[in-house]
Amino acid sequence: NTEPRKTLDFLLDRFGDEGSVMMFFCFLRSLLTGQQAKVILQLVGQGDTGKSVVAAIPYALVGVENCKAGNLHLLEHPNRPFETFGYRGKKLAIFNEAAGYSGSLEKLKALTGRDTITAERKGSVSQVDFQFTGGVLIVGNRAIRVSETSDAIFNRLRTIYLNNPVPNHKQRIMLEREGERGWKGDLAAELPAIAAYALKVTEKQQRHFLSRDL
Repeated sequence: NTEPRKTLDFLLDRFGDEGSVMMFFCFLRSLLTGQQAKVILQLVGQGDTGKSVVAAIPYALVGVENCKAGNLHLLEHPNRPFETFGYRGKKLAIFNEAAGYSGSLEKLKALTGRDTITAERKGSVSQVDFQFTGGVLIVGNRAIRVSETSDAIFNRLRTIYLNNPVPNHKQRIMLEREGERGWKGDLAAELPAIAAYALKVTEKQQRHFLSRDL
């Protein structure tokens, strides 16, 4: 029953408001329960604001083998028919350093909309149909620029801004990978408590805090 106190304090310090902290834990709940929330969580902040630490939390919770580190340019590229196959069966898709992206997000819209996606596998003539049931996290120095004519992507984007860089003398390892499956840093020991705290979030709270109008 121990609260992940260090993590809660860290997130509140980085996000600046409790609503954003709750939104983040609702996103974690959706990953852990498999109840996809049709949202794209976007973390926006300059260097040293802690966004890589925040992004490492869901990565650590679902497991490295259940994550796909994606690239929006490659995913949306018309001449990359094999790109979507890598997302099949994953619980989390993370797009790091996505600030430079500007353009269509048709494939991302299909991933987050539980559409049936046809994927091609390298070295095979057969195609595989699948639905992506995981979560999507976008991390960048600036918000992505979308050239969609529909509102689908905008309606799914939930953005948390990290505005305050951590001074050099206060910087420390908070959560980083160690070896194949291990994690180190101040928050690493709290990972089980973070998961338990996220799972205490109710379905009603998840709907509310991930709703567009919050």
